[in-house]
Amino acid sequence: MRQVYDTSFLTYLLHNFYDEWDLIASPELFTSWFENSNYFLETDQWKYVMKLFEGEWVDHDIVVFECRVMKEAHMRWVTTPDVIRLRSWDICWLHEWKSFVLMNFVSWENRESGVLSHKLCYEVWAELAKLACALEDFTDESYVRKEYEFDQKHFLLLRDTISYLPDDFDNALFQSLLDEFSMKKELFDSLPRWLIHNDAVPHNILANDEGLTALIDFWDMNFSPYVQDIAVSLWGFAQDFETKRCNGYQVKVFMKWYLSQRDLSDDEFDMIYLLVQCRLATVILAFSRRNVELWEDKQRSDFIRWYYNFLLVLQKLGKETFDGYLWREENW
Repeated sequence: MRQVYDTSFLTYLLHNFYDEWDLIASPELFTSWFENSNYFLETDQWKYVMKLFEGEWVDHDIVVFECRVMKEAHMRWVTTPDVIRLRSWDICWLHEWKSFVLMNFVSWENRESGVLSHKLCYEVWAELAKLACALEDFTDESYVRKEYEFDQKHFLLLRDTISYLPDDFDNALFQSLLDEFSMKKELFDSLPRWLIHNDAVPHNILANDEGLTALIDFWDMNFSPYVQDIAVSLWGFAQDFETKRCNGYQVKVFMKWYLSQRDLSDDEFDMIYLLVQCRLATVILAFSRRNVELWEDKQRSDFIRWYYNFLLVLQKLGKETFDGYLWREENW
């Protein structure tokens, strides 16, 4: 987990893809998350990213599925990095218990914080619409994670984690969200569903001055209602990182361009406010449990605090005001 790899080992990995490739600069670890690390590799042929899945709980078959989806999306002109096949034609490599994936490097700046232009918001929604079409060919649900805590249909499984919340958090708020979702669970399960990205949020959006360069990280994919994908994106893009408020105009921009590709039913519209809050609660509860059961991680703790504060912002805002931000002809 978060192991640092030297040049010789990364060269050994690289040669499983192409024997003749050699590094011409020292590898650079540029992101390290809870389950994976990403290294920038510059070779005499091109620039690449080596993604290493290091969590012992990571299922290699799910990594393979993620790579297949990314490869197909790229071939369907979705703005995603191209996954490079090994010499054996496998799409990723299992070494000991770790999975290794090689992708083309794209120029980028991570959009995890800062102001997001309306042009970029439009481009993200346009890519999600194209991605939805590309994912229609994937129907086998056996290669996604089961009872995955970040898949909204399993939100109720987090009920027992309320006790793990920081002492100054309002436990009753989380209980009320769980109770409301429980009452609407049957309706949620009946909504139109397919394979969704499930994590199209700012830290998975790469862009430069010219606009979007890549939509990344398909690890949270699952077969769930389309409206879940909308809610997941909105909880990320609705946050104004400068004012710490909900950016209502940006919500409208997102919804306008999504609705230009696919309409939503009244039931789907009605659930968005609840689902955005449930997604925030999911991250807070899941990360709090990991802090207790695994180890306390500063990165996780910072996210927990930030998302809780935004959840309070949405609670104060209220459903009526938030629903007014959702783009419909009568609201524009």
